[in-house]
Amino acid sequence: MAPAHRRFSWLVSIVLVLLASGQLPPLLAQDVACKFEAFTYTNEGLTIRAGAFYLDDGQKHPVLVYNHGTPSSEGEGRPAWESIGAGLRCQIVRETGMVLFFAERRGYGGSDGMSFQAYISQGTRKGSSERGTRIVERLWQEAGDIETGIQYVANKPYVRPPVAIWGQSGGAVLALLLSSRAIPGLAGVIASGPGFGWEDRPDTLYGEPTAAAVEAGKKAQVPILLTVGQNDVRLEMVRTMTQNLRDGGKDITSIEYPGMGHSWSWSRIGSEVVKFLGRVVRIAR
Repeated sequence: MAPAHRRFSWLVSIVLVLLASGQLPPLLAQDVACKFEAFTYTNEGLTIRAGAFYLDDGQKHPVLVYNHGTPSSEGEGRPAWESIGAGLRCQIVRETGMVLFFAERRGYGGSDGMSFQAYISQGTRKGSSERGTRIVERLWQEAGDIETGIQYVANKPYVRPPVAIWGQSGGAVLALLLSSRAIPGLAGVIASGPGFGWEDRPDTLYGEPTAAAVEAGKKAQVPILLTVGQNDVRLEMVRTMTQNLRDGGKDITSIEYPGMGHSWSWSRIGSEVVKFLGRVVRIAR
């Protein structure tokens, strides 16, 4: 057996490697307080309400931007961070070692601007290609809200590069659109169940937002993770999207989950999300 001082030196070396790779903070995070800060910023003259969950350990951490979906008008007034369960927000912060940032894009929650539903309905018919085009126009506007928010939160004392972007449903399409932007420090994008539909049927899914997401994804310079439930009506759309992006030579990981529908479950996708974030954050350093 090696002398005690050598075994201790070996242990210290492992700890130093973990610290350098960013893997140690999540392991120790259970003993660190998870705090929340709410704030506002402006984009194109609109006040955008936002918030961040972070570890109060005196260190700076990378940022995980979460884009909520595009709920019906009844859900547009709730805070963006309520799109993830109360207990789960800090769990994600601890397991990833990242700051979890939410922005209430224009028209949602406490932010200024016309609501999503009101905007896409102007002069369009439900299910029409005109409405699909209107959705894409609106998402590009909301992409600007997110980009400005990333610049704003970068100045927080608990934030450092890089940044990853995650979205669900319509927010996943938005994440893919943002993958084409030259966002400083962008390391990777996660899209969970991307797509739009006016009913929960495959024949009512809008093609325009998906086409826009694929075109944007083809310009991405970062890895992309796609997750989808096998019970999600968007499954075939996501499969086609995955193939189109792979044909474009992109770094794509696509995972299907049996028994899962449109909404993601952290108990199902969490380990893959954490693994993907660990890979892209290390690559970006």
